[in-house]
Amino acid sequence: MRQGGGSVTPNLFRAPHNPTQVQTLFDFLGTLLDRPDSTGEAPVVLIGPRSATEMKVIADRVQEALSATGEPASSHSNEEDRPAEVARRSDLILETSGSSGGRPHLVCLSAQALMSSAAATHERLGGAGRWIVALPVHHIAGLQLLVRSHHAKLPLIIPEEWPYVSPQDLARAVERTKALDPRTPTYTSVVTAQLEAILQSDIATLESVQKFDAILVGGGPISRDLLERSRAGGLHVIPTYGMTETCGGCVYDGIPLPNTRLTTDDDGRVLIASSALMEGYLDEESPWTTIPSGELALATSDLGRIDEDGRLWIEGRIDDVVNSGGMKVSTVQVANAITALPGVQDAACVGVPDPKWGQMLAALVVPEDGVDVEARGIYKSVKTSLGAHAAPKMVVWVSDLPRTSLGKVNSNAVRAIIQDAIRRGDAWTR
Repeated sequence: MRQGGGSVTPNLFRAPHNPTQVQTLFDFLGTLLDRPDSTGEAPVVLIGPRSATEMKVIADRVQEALSATGEPASSHSNEEDRPAEVARRSDLILETSGSSGGRPHLVCLSAQALMSSAAATHERLGGAGRWIVALPVHHIAGLQLLVRSHHAKLPLIIPEEWPYVSPQDLARAVERTKALDPRTPTYTSVVTAQLEAILQSDIATLESVQKFDAILVGGGPISRDLLERSRAGGLHVIPTYGMTETCGGCVYDGIPLPNTRLTTDDDGRVLIASSALMEGYLDEESPWTTIPSGELALATSDLGRIDEDGRLWIEGRIDDVVNSGGMKVSTVQVANAITALPGVQDAACVGVPDPKWGQMLAALVVPEDGVDVEARGIYKSVKTSLGAHAAPKMVVWVSDLPRTSLGKVNSNAVRAIIQDAIRRGDAWTR
């Protein structure tokens, strides 16, 4: 952890958009990760694709926080820290990449936390290896590929086609890497849409991608069907769970990494204690809490349970719970029930305003090609499996679900599509 110091000016780093710039960021990141504590150097702010006006807004937020002398901001190390101290203890500031809209959090991360995450990942995977970049590097999932490569003291592998890395590009990259150094493990990280594209590719491509020693999958939940098909296809897939606030994935295949402890509160909210936690949010209150062990932990927005084997099962988000007529319903649970039905490829569920019930469940459904699924049948099936309060009273058909660049379902876009269908009279309603 770096110590607070005098007034410092943030160093803004615009997200790379070609392989040369990724390599430049990797080289620069190495000096940041290796610099000692208490240097007093300004944090680096890595910003995604933004207009000049948006860049200035973020720069002003950072500078204002660095200069703040007002109310204290929470920190996992010192509850009396002010925003300036949280920022000064940080080495890197990243935006969150959530799907619920609104102003993104600016997350303050220390070099120690980033490296702790990388070390724990390599320990879980059985050793350090070469990482091939297939994700945007201004989000934590992609940035961690650079951090892990630095931790491994190995060159970063950047496909020349990046940032648009196809399954064929990944196949060529892993073939070249294995030919160069067959004894060192080769890893990558993808989102579910990329994984689906790999499974749909030609046999030669699939056989090459099978040579990855591990393929981490993040950015959002992976369906059981996709996971089973991937493993049946010979891919060494590991579902991950984490967020910017935890320096990326901190739970692999349901099991926390060695540097992470998990529990849930009385409401089922997932609580995370780890040496890879953020220093805090830059200019707003951070969601810290204390767990029974006495450790300070991050109170996430996710609902989950931990089984007798210590495996975490995510069951939705706090804001995924809809109150319809006084009954609480998990929209994720409803979407999973719909997706499990014959003829349904994918589904998302949200709550929409209803004058009688306060909110009612509305579903956006993607049918399988050439399959005719009746909305009334969906309603009846969910009613049978989950109860009448959980059955979607509105269904809209689409060819694809709207997703963010990291593959998460974009809840705001789902609501917009449903509202538009209501206005056009195209939604099935009960």
